[in-house]
Amino acid sequence: MQNLRVYLSGENLWTGTKTATMFDPETIDGGSGGSVYPLQKVIAGGISVTF
Repeated sequence: MQNLRVYLSGENLWTGTKTATMFDPETIDGGSGGSVYPLQKVIAGGISVTF
């Protein structure tokens, strides 16, 4: 084995807001009309091995 690489990446792992709990920070206009797009957590990882 000549090379070993391990990697891990994350996006949107935590969302913090001081908005009142009755409001959803993921909505643009309050969520009416189906305009809600939830924030997605993305975690990616991998291993690269060269022999």
